[in-house]
Amino acid sequence: MSKKLRSCLAIAIIAIIGFVITACNNGMTKEKADRKNKRTQAMIKITVKKQTIAQERYIDTSYGKIRVLEYGFDSPEIKPLYIDLHGGGFALMFPEYNEKQTVYIQNETKIKVISIDYPKAPQNPYPAAVEAIYEVVKHYVENASTYKIDPESIGIGGYSAGGNLATVTCIKANEKKEFQIKFQIMCYPPTDLLEDPFMKLKNKKAPKAIFQKDVQIATFSYLSDFQQSREPYCSPVYATKEQLNGLPPALLIVAGIDPLYPEGLRYGKKLEEAGVPLDLHEFKESVHGFTHYGKHDAKEAMELIVWYIKNHL
Repeated sequence: MSKKLRSCLAIAIIAIIGFVITACNNGMTKEKADRKNKRTQAMIKITVKKQTIAQERYIDTSYGKIRVLEYGFDSPEIKPLYIDLHGGGFALMFPEYNEKQTVYIQNETKIKVISIDYPKAPQNPYPAAVEAIYEVVKHYVENASTYKIDPESIGIGGYSAGGNLATVTCIKANEKKEFQIKFQIMCYPPTDLLEDPFMKLKNKKAPKAIFQKDVQIATFSYLSDFQQSREPYCSPVYATKEQLNGLPPALLIVAGIDPLYPEGLRYGKKLEEAGVPLDLHEFKESVHGFTHYGKHDAKEAMELIVWYIKNHL
């Protein structure tokens, strides 16, 4: 990703955060959340021109053609595959948002990586992203020989909403038994959408830019019916022990100065109780999204992710 694009992204995100904070003083409803997300999507589209060094591919799914960015696919060798899922509250951003991190992972591991531009709310509410991601992964597994990937060596990971979608994909794959994922990586994931919209500020040290009202907007916009927030494919912290048993090993990275910090720990505990091997790393002085905006903590987290991928593929 170019310096110019990174600069544009920074400007866009600052504008988004300011817009969200100032616009959310009144009570939140689904209608308000949907309007705000659509306006923010329009702001991003105007402000940020997407650029990528990746090869683009469009995969047919039940939700239309899903855009996928491929990294390292110019290699004719059969290699493991890592699946990257970006954040953005289930409604915003795109794979290019992760490109710096994705390129670093691919360069350091020398494996093949895809980053999925999954369907966004409110135009495509839950479970569109969940099902589309699953179909894309299944496509790559079923066509492994064409893509020169090892279908027995596949990992998945994501940041924020992408972390939620990564572990949910593992739950779905574990239940359907159509393919196997070897490991999962979650960075500061939302795991409890039932609690999120009515949060008391879970961590009083968390700066107001992150995220109490933002999380409300994301949750209300993502769900068609708030009762869906109890479903494990939406809020994995409500998965039963039986549903979690047999999930692949997990790397869970949580940020201490983040309203989502407690629910990340709760989900980690549930994984351990279900017998899932867990590597939990708490960055207690870091904020939500620090892998993309931090300094030394971001470098440490990305090195940890690379180490974990190398040790599991």
